[in-house]
Amino acid sequence: MPINHKFKDTQFTNEFSTENAVLVKTPYQPEILFLGTFNPDTDEDANMADFFYGRNWFWPILFNIFEYNQQVQIETQRRFTNPLNPSLNEIFQFMRTHKLSFADLIMQVFPDDEINCLAANHVIINNSHYDLINDGDLAKINRTNNVRWSTKFIIDYINQNPSISQVYFTRKPVKPFSEQLQQIQEVLNERGVIIKYLFTPSGQGLPGQPRNLTIMNQWLHSIREGFDNLDTNWTGYNDNNN
Repeated sequence: MPINHKFKDTQFTNEFSTENAVLVKTPYQPEILFLGTFNPDTDEDANMADFFYGRNWFWPILFNIFEYNQQVQIETQRRFTNPLNPSLNEIFQFMRTHKLSFADLIMQVFPDDEINCLAANHVIINNSHYDLINDGDLAKINRTNNVRWSTKFIIDYINQNPSISQVYFTRKPVKPFSEQLQQIQEVLNERGVIIKYLFTPSGQGLPGQPRNLTIMNQWLHSIREGFDNLDTNWTGYNDNNN
């Protein structure tokens, strides 16, 4: 039994739905596309995400930037808020305002394997242990030829939506993800769009406290080598205003 992306083919509402881990249906022409890696369809306790980036700092940071004028109002990763903050309906409204869309590079892992043990987000296959939310372990799975990439479908989606003018990948571009991103970049070159690389919204490896403030600052003006900032045409932020 394969392990699918949690939102591989999902009807969220009449206005939002995915196919092959790509948000193909929105009630607007998308302008900003966020790319991630994988969100495994495991049990609810292990993965409570109700949408792309539903667990970590991603949505709290964006809301702090745009809804709260770059002030830290949401202080906790979304998975630790009860009720979830922001709510899914608030996320959809935010997406309508900013014309966001989402896709992940991996739609499925272990398409032909018998799962020996699946606990939380961990799997044991052929006596090898893998953490399905660890990108390093996803790279190991890829070396066993057990990853189904959604790259082709992302490229099709980009070609069908010429309104997309900003694309972000939310981690450092290392193999095997960089190889998939290169294929996407070749298509984006035709419209002069360059993929920008944001520091992971998990905040792992980013020094400084409070973590939500350090991630927000990183996304606004990129203080670490190898990473980019959110487009200033979108945020209205520049270092001269700091």
